[in-house]
Amino acid sequence: MRVGVEDASDVTEPDWVTGVSWWTKGEPRTVFGVDVCMVDGVSAKIIAVEPVKKVGSVIGLPPLVLSAPSSEGAIISATGYPPPLSGDVTLVDAEGAAFTYACGSLGAVQQIVIGFEATGPEGGGWKGVNIRYSAGGTTHELVVPLNALMCGTETEPCEPS
Repeated sequence: MRVGVEDASDVTEPDWVTGVSWWTKGEPRTVFGVDVCMVDGVSAKIIAVEPVKKVGSVIGLPPLVLSAPSSEGAIISATGYPPPLSGDVTLVDAEGAAFTYACGSLGAVQQIVIGFEATGPEGGGWKGVNIRYSAGGTTHELVVPLNALMCGTETEPCEPS
């Protein structure tokens, strides 16, 4: 498993990316799509999806695996948990789910989806996503360099200044 969706074997370390989602008291939940793919046609079973570091005042919601017939069904971030879906897009609990999306594939896609619920004005989220999975009879870990944050006083302002 590697970070991203393309077959970029010449890239050694991806850059850290920060995504910030706005939220309201009426809808305090949000999700982020985490793009990873399998190398050399190997399939994996997800063991756990956890933060490298949790910050602020949020509750982590159960991670999901999204499957869509095309990249148009993928999520960058979306309001609500589970997120609104269209067409033939499906979600299953990540723990124990099969992950087969091959790097460089065209057509159907899979993503890990992480969700949060804001519990106060601080905002918060995860700085780094740790994915534990088994493949080929061995347990592996992948750290995805994604800061997935809900806006607030401890992360990013909710309104531009």
